[in-house]
Amino acid sequence: MGEELKIFPNGGINNIKIGWTLYEVIQKLAENNDDDDSGIEFKFNDNLNFIIVYLREKNINLIFESFSQRLILIEIKLNYTNININKFKYKNEIINKFNFKLIYNRYFGPTCEGYYENENGFYFLSYCGISFKFNNIFESKISNEILNTMNKDLNCSSIFIYQSTSDETNNSDNETNNNNFLWMNYSKNLSNTLKIKPSIEYLNSLNKLIPSINEINNKNQIKIEYSIYNYEIKDNIEFKFFNHPLNIKFFKIKFGITTMQEIIKIFGFPQDTILKRKSRLNDIQMKKFKL
Repeated sequence: MGEELKIFPNGGINNIKIGWTLYEVIQKLAENNDDDDSGIEFKFNDNLNFIIVYLREKNINLIFESFSQRLILIEIKLNYTNININKFKYKNEIINKFNFKLIYNRYFGPTCEGYYENENGFYFLSYCGISFKFNNIFESKISNEILNTMNKDLNCSSIFIYQSTSDETNNSDNETNNNNFLWMNYSKNLSNTLKIKPSIEYLNSLNKLIPSINEINNKNQIKIEYSIYNYEIKDNIEFKFFNHPLNIKFFKIKFGITTMQEIIKIFGFPQDTILKRKSRLNDIQMKKFKL
């Protein structure tokens, strides 16, 4: 039996949010038993700095950048003949199927012209924090109006959910800023950010594009923003905290100097990982992928 999937443009799906870490997402999947029946595949590539967590029965890709392991993009692949989702929920609408006319005329409304990849026949219709992909569009002239007036229904092949970088406070004539939510602009900005060498500069650029969600459930929760190892000095590793019960912002471990007692005081005692605690996660598969 299928299930309902809630979609939140600029936010995430169900209770999974863009900006969460890989650890937080896996924890949430385990809480929801989404790791039970569907199974999880970890896909990675040595030449690309992102990780894909594929939820098999839901046909969903959760895409993380590999340095801070932050969720940057969600792809819902709409294979209507083989998907364990029988309906979607957006705001108060129950949606059974996505096609161009329903998206454009009913659920989301008119928007800027889509992005057309004529070589592959892909068309991307974009809104704030969400884009819809259509396959096999081979026409000499393409526009939203043309696709909206076609006799045949154009079914959506994939839905992409991401953190929109559109700045609504900017002037309406500032086209560059106002159109950052478009798939072409968003994917270009993301690609440029991921090309930056892992560093503080990289994290600052990533934070502007996809802010990390700093959800603190209680004041005693420890949450790390990043850790840096200086390979030139090679004698310490520095941590920056989002939150710490001792109100610590930074902590540096100096090799050969910092004691175990000091580390436990800052980080607490080590705990078993999710993979050790959850026997059903033995179904997880690790795969390399090629693009």
